[in-house]
Amino acid sequence: MRKVVLGVSVYPQHIEFNEIKKYLITAKKYGFTKIFTSLFYLDQPSVNINLPKYLRLFKLAKQLGFYIIADIGPSVIRMLKDDNHFSKLKLFQIDCLRLDTPLLPSVVADATYQGVDIQINASNDTKFIDDVISLKANISRISVLHNFYPKNQTGLGWDYFSRCNKKYQSLKIANGTFVTSQAAYFGQQPITNKQIKLPTLEKHRSLPIQEQAKEIINKTKLNEIFIGNFPASDLELKVMSQFAKPFVKNKYVENVINLKVTLEKNLQMEEKNIANYKYHFRRGDLTDGFIRSTDTRLLFRNVKPQRNISHAKRGDIIVINNSDKHYAGELWIILRNKFIFIDNTFNYIGKVNPKDLQKLSRISSWNHFRLKC
Repeated sequence: MRKVVLGVSVYPQHIEFNEIKKYLITAKKYGFTKIFTSLFYLDQPSVNINLPKYLRLFKLAKQLGFYIIADIGPSVIRMLKDDNHFSKLKLFQIDCLRLDTPLLPSVVADATYQGVDIQINASNDTKFIDDVISLKANISRISVLHNFYPKNQTGLGWDYFSRCNKKYQSLKIANGTFVTSQAAYFGQQPITNKQIKLPTLEKHRSLPIQEQAKEIINKTKLNEIFIGNFPASDLELKVMSQFAKPFVKNKYVENVINLKVTLEKNLQMEEKNIANYKYHFRRGDLTDGFIRSTDTRLLFRNVKPQRNISHAKRGDIIVINNSDKHYAGELWIILRNKFIFIDNTFNYIGKVNPKDLQKLSRISSWNHFRLKC
């Protein structure tokens, strides 16, 4: 029988840490290599109470060698006061952020260059992932995972499930789904007096877990199966072990064009920060004369006028100074010789080395690049 990567779900606000530790050790013994959790209920009853529980879970999971997926959305980002680069979430040792609710495609595409994997909701038959890929996302960082459905009769039907899978399989990216334990009691939601079952497919809600898994393995090409509710019984984990294969992380493809450059001496700190920015990408609405990187003007705006120039040549690197309040901090790489500036808002900061000038023609809409001194 075909083997798949197996994962368990853990919601650490519901049971004691020692029980979680015992559960994960057992799951690891039976071939489970991924953990799914949700951050949507961090504020139930308080972020200050629940966040330490999650951080303790993440630390244990990494010690045991698990790959960690955390479900997030805009509300979680606001709750944690995080940014579009997920600076806080990346500190939690999370491997992959699953977007239950889509963010802007441009934010998601850019996130694939931020040192974290991104997972998209596979239960939406939309063009969202096409939009993300069209923005030159690093596809080696992307996977998809279906939803689970706590309420009776709300799970997916087989035909719709299959249609979604066909779309994502054509992209050749990892695609996973949920089955439900018949013994587990908890889901991501606050505790109720009812057992929570969390399948993707409605037809699986009352089936033994091995029958759910066998149907997915025999009738689909899905790569991964997660148990949605928590904690599954030792017997269920043991039964699932017959389907387990190790998780081998995709080789990360560094989809960034590196440009060797020579910078001017005595740059301002803001100019240095702009030159050393790790996430430059060419703006999608192309201009003929230069490559525009505009994110830096949101971060580094206090660029004083210095080394103003009236003309430039191919490969020259320019930063707009704060004489232009709107565009201050934007970086340009000039693409043609005899380029003429019409005002004094441009600071010359360096040039692309001659051997790398040919790389400039490869930097098109949304391509990421870095300046290497």
